[in-house]
Amino acid sequence: MYHCEEQASFSTATKQSLLNRDCFASLAMTLTLVIAFATNPLTAFAAVPYHVQVYFNRDQNAYLLYVNGKRFFVKGAGVGEAVDPAKGTDYLKLAKEMGANCVRTWGEDQGTKRYFDAAQRLGLKVNAGIWLNYPNGQISYLDMPYKTQRKKEILDYVRKFKYHPAILFWNVGNEVFAFTKSEEERVAFAQYLEELCEAIHKEDPHHPVMYASADSKAFPYIAQHVPSLDIIGINSYNNLPLIHKKWEAADLGIPYLFTEYGPPGFWESGKDENGKAVEMADANKARYYLRAIKTIRRHSKHCLGGFAFHVGRSPQTSLTWFALNYFGDRNASFWAVRQGLTGEFPINRPPVVGKFGIFGKRKLSAREKANLVVEAYDIERDKLEFSFRIGTTVDDGVYANKEWDLPVRKTGHNQYSFEAPQEPGVYRVYLMVRDGRGNITSANKTITVE
Repeated sequence: MYHCEEQASFSTATKQSLLNRDCFASLAMTLTLVIAFATNPLTAFAAVPYHVQVYFNRDQNAYLLYVNGKRFFVKGAGVGEAVDPAKGTDYLKLAKEMGANCVRTWGEDQGTKRYFDAAQRLGLKVNAGIWLNYPNGQISYLDMPYKTQRKKEILDYVRKFKYHPAILFWNVGNEVFAFTKSEEERVAFAQYLEELCEAIHKEDPHHPVMYASADSKAFPYIAQHVPSLDIIGINSYNNLPLIHKKWEAADLGIPYLFTEYGPPGFWESGKDENGKAVEMADANKARYYLRAIKTIRRHSKHCLGGFAFHVGRSPQTSLTWFALNYFGDRNASFWAVRQGLTGEFPINRPPVVGKFGIFGKRKLSAREKANLVVEAYDIERDKLEFSFRIGTTVDDGVYANKEWDLPVRKTGHNQYSFEAPQEPGVYRVYLMVRDGRGNITSANKTITVE
């Protein structure tokens, strides 16, 4: 009963009746849950589905999302790991502190029982990601045995967790159309996505199914081949303010939400002299997060919310490009999202980098010395701690970049020297500035080792 197009055909009276019925169903489920928990707390969530419903209210010209009969608007954050495996940082707790009521995963390897349980304890819902590989010569959506096996794995996953109270949506696939070169494969994937939607609905009629598109690239394929999709997710950065008009023009008949939003991506940014994307200052990135939240609210009749990208570690291109945090420290973007979601301003603000540069040439020989100039300040005049890191800078969107400490020597006021790595390649040199109050800011420049 939750498919938007089906709900759109109901009369106002019928929809109100459905809503009343869902409220009673919610009460019944709650009472059942209490009884089950009192009997056996380990099985309390094993047999009672949490009902998530999307329907179109014709009178309000609005798509409405309900969880057990209560209105729900997604104030989300992408959180790929519940806890950092190296340092133990609780990323779900950081998301909750930021004002999130929902988190997103991308694949089954991330969305484990431990993850869902931890989210539930914090009162967070989960947009549970189901990863679908991009066609690459070895994987094809024209390959029936592969599709059959993957469908079985997906339905096993849905079956395993469909009663977990943290589940909000099933997010099936992420940017597959954008990374598929063959038109034949795109159509085959769209048809397979429809097959998966139908199968998941049959297995679990209580949770909507969505797909995450890179901007509007999936719209024509969804419109033509995937009528069973409930929500279209959209990963959008610099183009986010343009998405609503594209969604209107596509006439998909389903609501949308932003499955990723943040500052302009590295593919949308200018290049430096080493051919690498130039990362904007933390304060500027923070403005893009606020802009996104304001845009989402402006279109809340048709947009169900959004997920800020990203709480945790996301070393795409740089260690900090899409980061709302660096391990347990919070940056300007973290506080901007928190302000946008809760209306609360930070009590103590992160430091600000005034200057960060590399003197002289940016193409160095192995072990050649180079000089840095740094300036930073803090609004509250907190004592600042400087540290330096260096890392690889791969631009293909995978989490392939490595980082390590960069030893430096202080050579003067706000001046330091360092030694280039031994191995040839392009590296990012990072300045990290902490204020001792859980806040951080950063800046980086690239060097080439020849």
